[in-house]
Amino acid sequence: MISLSVKKGFTFVELLIALTIFSIVATSIYYTLHVGIDVWLRGNVIISDNQTLRVFIDRMNEDLVNAVTYEGMEYEWKEDAVLFKTSKNVFKEYPPRRELADVRYYLDPKEKGIVRAVAGKEESFDIDEADRSVIVTNVKSLDFEYAYAAEEGYDWKSEWTLESLPRIIRVKMRFQPEGEDSSVDMQKTFFMPRGSISEEEEEREQ
Repeated sequence: MISLSVKKGFTFVELLIALTIFSIVATSIYYTLHVGIDVWLRGNVIISDNQTLRVFIDRMNEDLVNAVTYEGMEYEWKEDAVLFKTSKNVFKEYPPRRELADVRYYLDPKEKGIVRAVAGKEESFDIDEADRSVIVTNVKSLDFEYAYAAEEGYDWKSEWTLESLPRIIRVKMRFQPEGEDSSVDMQKTFFMPRGSISEEEEEREQ
């Protein structure tokens, strides 16, 4: 007696169904991984921007705290840039010492960042020959405002023309992180140490 064995397999319809299910699962896995990588990359950009922003705030705050003023010195307190004298640390010799230097903060459109230029004794205090470094990137706009303490509040000005140092400096910045269509507005207020003021300013404070 002859027995016939029949080999069972998948039908064409079953193969199509299996391929469809596999495609759906693979697409879901890819989408989940893609979203996770995108969130991770954006998080890295935000962390990097926050770190550079903290460096800028700490550096400018240190320069302003150590700012000095006396008659005949050149200053620049404008809406788009500041230039003043400060004392900086010098580590070329031991022990480290501090010496005067001109410091300028401004926005460089080509670099799309805030530049800190420092010209000390070696540069003959020539800011055009200063050592420059971009300390904040992805910046679209930069504005400085200045104020002097008064009983009725702060009278903010876009330019400071008095001989004394401004008491308060407000920095407004607009960021646009890489890969983002929207921008973020931020501001930071710096309080200057009390320095010499004119007789007119003394009368206004009393």
